[in-house]
Amino acid sequence: MFREVLFTVLVFLVPSGEAIAETTSDPMNLIGVLDVSARFDGDLDPILGAPKDWLAATWGDESVPKNFTVKEHFESQDSLRTTFFISDFLLIETDYEQAHIVVFEKAGDWLQVLANGETLWLQMESQDKFYAYPDLLRDGLNFLTNSKISYSQRPAGTLIEIALSPAMQGSLEDAKYWTPAVEVIEVQTTLAGNDIGSEEIRNSLLKVRMTNRPHCAKPSLEPETMIFEGWISAYQRNGTASVWFHSRGC
Repeated sequence: MFREVLFTVLVFLVPSGEAIAETTSDPMNLIGVLDVSARFDGDLDPILGAPKDWLAATWGDESVPKNFTVKEHFESQDSLRTTFFISDFLLIETDYEQAHIVVFEKAGDWLQVLANGETLWLQMESQDKFYAYPDLLRDGLNFLTNSKISYSQRPAGTLIEIALSPAMQGSLEDAKYWTPAVEVIEVQTTLAGNDIGSEEIRNSLLKVRMTNRPHCAKPSLEPETMIFEGWISAYQRNGTASVWFHSRGC
């Protein structure tokens, strides 16, 4: 039954920065992605609308590497102009067959990324685009990344913990189709655009609505039931993203 949930009142609201996990190779610790497709000038793919040579590069088919300005530590005054293949970076797919560079931290136009398994800071160039993690969720087929989530009726309200029953989560092999749908209604951050940094993103709040109608569900005569609607932290207490999405649809 979709009504099999557990409610517990909690006294905290949003995890502090101190509770955030350190950067790892887990892409779910991302604060956003870097789109470098504008550095490529090949013909556009007629279906995906993206440069064909950029798409090929993300798949590991790139003959000439691109130039990047990088440094080992953010505090360092010494930067290096060097080359990387796009596939050298840790990538994550955010649209059908379109993968971008995972960003773990951001300070101005400097972004912490993972290249060939090593952490480094990369400088954005004028044609690059940074997309903060919460903005990736606005129109996606979203799902919760954990079976337990804490939400509040208002941004500064007392949290309620909801634990999804196994029946709501679905079996592992059918999870894509039977995880309840999560709609991101609103994103609350203190800054926008290139000014936004790691702290603002990690302290973002998401207003979400979850119903019992799974993504890609077969037509049904059963009425759609709302499980909950409220504000959640964009990140879990261990620093991983609270919500993600199916990049390739159904």
